[in-house]
Amino acid sequence: MAAQDFSIQIALEGDAAQTLSQNGFQLYAYQAQDTNILGWPTVWYATDALSPAMTLAWPASGAAYTALQTDVAPPEIVASTASYQITTGQTLKVTGTSGTGSVSNEGPADCITIANLTTSQFTCGPARGANAGPPTPGCALQLFGGNNVLVRPRNAVLLAFESGTRTVGQTVATLSAPSLLVSLDGATSRSVTYSLNTNWAANTESWATQCPAGTNLCDMLVSAVVTPLIAQPAPLDPCG
Repeated sequence: MAAQDFSIQIALEGDAAQTLSQNGFQLYAYQAQDTNILGWPTVWYATDALSPAMTLAWPASGAAYTALQTDVAPPEIVASTASYQITTGQTLKVTGTSGTGSVSNEGPADCITIANLTTSQFTCGPARGANAGPPTPGCALQLFGGNNVLVRPRNAVLLAFESGTRTVGQTVATLSAPSLLVSLDGATSRSVTYSLNTNWAANTESWATQCPAGTNLCDMLVSAVVTPLIAQPAPLDPCG
């Protein structure tokens, strides 16, 4: 079982937990990534076991997954067919038409790379476990034949209490409830509060960003800003 290196403590004030449960709400969590290609956020964690004090915890280590689906626009559910432990600076080389491959120690130091060495199209992305669970997709990115996908994980998690029955791995564009983006840059733990009608309003720290219902999650959680760096040749030694 992977160590839980990061955590967020969520305090639900008053009778919020009971009232949300009675109205069919769940806690949903989404991860943030920087990538080199547009994609969809996915439900990373979900639970209907609401209580006045809740904890979301996850490990620093993660995986890369592939799926045979080629159209995962919301509200499709990504069905991973292969998953490999990976860290930044490594590359998953996909060599099989079922999305299988192997991990090598190469690639940009701040990214995980998923390289498609086949002519088949896949969906891919990072995966990570939450609360000691198995790795689940953090986003859904198209992986075309012969292409590379780069993912630079951002240590930030979006939290929302929302009604309905979204499923882990389901792609999402917007939410019907307010959400809170929590950054853990420079920290291993954060504490936030939620109130039934003012939602996340009390969380005014610089590491907490409040987002109204209807916010475009694609723009916020899957930022296509990563540009592959070209290694520069070593300068010639005029004395050599």
